[in-house]
Amino acid sequence: MKYDLHCHTWYSPCSLLSPPIFLKFISRKMDGIAITDHDTLKGYEAAKKLNKDRDFEIIKAVEKTTDKGHMLAYYVNSVPKTNEFFEALDSFRSQGAILAIAHPFSYVKRHKFHFSKEAVKKVDAIECRNATMNLAQNRKAVALAGKYSLAKTGGSDSHFVSEIGMSYTVFEGELRKAIKKRQASVGGKLKYLPFNHLAASVLSLLRK
Repeated sequence: MKYDLHCHTWYSPCSLLSPPIFLKFISRKMDGIAITDHDTLKGYEAAKKLNKDRDFEIIKAVEKTTDKGHMLAYYVNSVPKTNEFFEALDSFRSQGAILAIAHPFSYVKRHKFHFSKEAVKKVDAIECRNATMNLAQNRKAVALAGKYSLAKTGGSDSHFVSEIGMSYTVFEGELRKAIKKRQASVGGKLKYLPFNHLAASVLSLLRK
């Protein structure tokens, strides 16, 4: 199975992808996705209503902004209001969520994860293949996952059509179990697109 576990729609200020356009392109490439808009579930809710393929899973997920960086939460019911990392993490845990650190070595200060051993050991996975990061950044993420014996996940971090499905997570059976058992791997062609990443950051600032 191939799932893109990091995707944005226009409900994130950094993206221009409408849910219909997004689903049109992603369903051709993946077996499932997690729509991880920033601090909202609106993108998931819109895509869920549009999805007519019962075999194509759309995970209810979010990219949560915290005081330590961005955290990806999968299989959630709601998004906590707090931005304090451990409070948000505890809220997601009470929902039975799977948690991953997003793009831990991003060059963008507000996206980069501010590490502590305690924080890293609290999550299930590290995002080790992010299409908006370069090879060196992703290799550091792989090393971090190895150091703490955490699962590896991959996602396109797509904001534009050209990025959809570029990176993904590979697993067998159920995703939740594969991550818990550290049996997921990452795949996809890594095509670092710094101008797209810059455009997304500028767009985010303009739409605030």
